[in-house]
Amino acid sequence: EPCKCTGSLQYVHQDCMKKWLQAKINSGSSLEAVTTCELCKEKLELNLEDFDIHELHRAHANEQAEYEFISSGLYLVVLLHLCEQSFSDMMGNTNEPSTRVRLQRMIPKKMETITGHLILPNFI
Repeated sequence: EPCKCTGSLQYVHQDCMKKWLQAKINSGSSLEAVTTCELCKEKLELNLEDFDIHELHRAHANEQAEYEFISSGLYLVVLLHLCEQSFSDMMGNTNEPSTRVRLQRMIPKKMETITGHLILPNFI
């Protein structure tokens, strides 16, 4: 009996319970949601062999954090490249004095436009 439910859930196979809990962990559910019965809302009392739910949840959370960190890094590398390319395009003919004056006005506006459109990913 993993919880206070009186229906057929009290007779669920251990392997089925493991698969169900693993699916909840992989879906990104919080540890509290994983260890709480969805029907009776009681804490699950799990005595499953070779199944450490806390370790599995921690491993999945670490994997997600690593993935998000790498994704953020790639996003920033691409953004930096685009900023460098844009700046390089603006600096095309800087030898003429009139171009320098025009750039002094353009660069702050261009940077404001670029930073105004940034959508930075959430960090953990």
